[in-house]
Amino acid sequence: CRVAERFCDMEHGLLWPSQGVGRESATPYTDAIRRRKPSQPHIKRPLNPFMVWSQIERQKMTETTPDLHHAGISKHLGKRWRGLSQQERNPYIEEAERLRVLHMMEYPDYKYQPRKKGKMKKYLSEW
Repeated sequence: CRVAERFCDMEHGLLWPSQGVGRESATPYTDAIRRRKPSQPHIKRPLNPFMVWSQIERQKMTETTPDLHHAGISKHLGKRWRGLSQQERNPYIEEAERLRVLHMMEYPDYKYQPRKKGKMKKYLSEW
């Protein structure tokens, strides 16, 4: 399956990333989303339902309309996501929850700490 290879399985249809992770994996979340092992200590937040859905749909859109800019694709995806019914969103919500659990297993001490605007300005001014 060429479209969204990471999420396709020819025999079983859609295969969620969380289903392809072995129980013995030391890094289940990183393996599930097939992200490179980070060289820096920064831990990214787990994917939310929109991001799970948009990864699949963005891949499809880039294959069908390669001339569309990234910003244009994002706007289009946002409109389409808002147009989905709750029933259509549910599989992505469930997958995001499974990914969140894997994220908690891999990073048990993780706590989201957003950067304050003042700190970022101070950091940039030091450069």
